[in-house]
Amino acid sequence: MFVRRRRQRLSHPPHYDSLRAPTPLYITPPAAPAPPSSTRSVLPPTTTQNSSNPTMSSPPPIPHPPSLDALAVPHTTILADNPHLSNLCVGALIFHPSPSSLTTSTLSSSPSTTTTAPTAAPRLLLLRRAATEPAFPNLWEVPGGGCEPDDATLLHTVVREVQEEAGLTVTAVTGVVAGWDEFRGRVGRAWRKYTFFVQVAQGDGEGGEYGGELRVVTDPVEHGAWMWACLEDLEGLEMTSVVQRGHVEAALKGVQVGRAAEN
Repeated sequence: MFVRRRRQRLSHPPHYDSLRAPTPLYITPPAAPAPPSSTRSVLPPTTTQNSSNPTMSSPPPIPHPPSLDALAVPHTTILADNPHLSNLCVGALIFHPSPSSLTTSTLSSSPSTTTTAPTAAPRLLLLRRAATEPAFPNLWEVPGGGCEPDDATLLHTVVREVQEEAGLTVTAVTGVVAGWDEFRGRVGRAWRKYTFFVQVAQGDGEGGEYGGELRVVTDPVEHGAWMWACLEDLEGLEMTSVVQRGHVEAALKGVQVGRAAEN
């Protein structure tokens, strides 16, 4: 049984007090999907020892392209170079299924209640914050959250947050939205957020890498519903910030452009 641990909660102020204008939304293209045999496997254990503490084993590295090497570091390394920041946080852009076999968005408050219909639009996972959340109740966002002291690298934060918020296992971090977003939290601390593209372990259905349905499992204390959203679903959808909406729209439009170029 999966047991959720107590974790640092991240919330934005009501007016999302941005510290710096967001970088234009150019996106690092995700790497080409790996063969099903590798993307479906769970990250292997490691026997590498921590040099500072030989009795502790280091966590396995998170598969990623060389373009992300600068972010495959402890979050404290980035904080040390940016003393105005208090902490870092991450977001995860998760697409399902593959562009060649997409269906319409699915909205559900439980994994067993879903509806689908054929369409050509890509889908991306969004979560709706619980009505009892003190910040942005009932607004939509991508999975993500703040870095914690025991996260080996920023990429390990992505893996942990996706597991905790959506119950999905990340198999690779494949790209990042260029630049970052900086803002102040409710108590005035400065945060920086990086938003990544990730691949996750697929379900047991037929059809290769994206063949099986993904079983999204959320904590009702934090999120009351989830959606596999296409670009059209964003119309009228209230999200936690203008910046996050921009990232989601840019990602969905980028997938559409990529599919059009292939056809």
